[in-house]
Amino acid sequence: MIRPCERILVPVDIAGHCAGCLEAARQLAADNPATIDLLHVIQTIESGDDGPDEETIAFYERLRRRIEPEMQKMARPLCDTGAHVRQTIRTGDRLQEIVSFAREHDTELIIMRARKLDPRRLAATWGTLSYKVSLLCDCPILLLK
Repeated sequence: MIRPCERILVPVDIAGHCAGCLEAARQLAADNPATIDLLHVIQTIESGDDGPDEETIAFYERLRRRIEPEMQKMARPLCDTGAHVRQTIRTGDRLQEIVSFAREHDTELIIMRARKLDPRRLAATWGTLSYKVSLLCDCPILLLK
């Protein structure tokens, strides 16, 4: 028997590609009390050894302010299930941040969207973010198409 997950991570974007993942998390939380972490990672731009300049830092902050209300909208239906929903925005490499977050919070399940592979361009589409996360995380990953 599969035991219920109490700590679920859903990496999100604001383009709407994660709607199915949010619905899956909502359904899981409706059946069993859970903490659902919504994580958005702002992919950083390589900036050399000195780190990002003031203009780049301001750019990341503008993105963060734009993302926060979108994450609140995503969280509302999850809160209606009685789940404890946490919203986190990080900057950095998306893969590294998702894997680190999952480890730091003892995540029991990650729900992600699996992008469709293009058979004509397998070499270019094979290494998707969800595939890499599935290889690097210790917890189960639910991939939705």
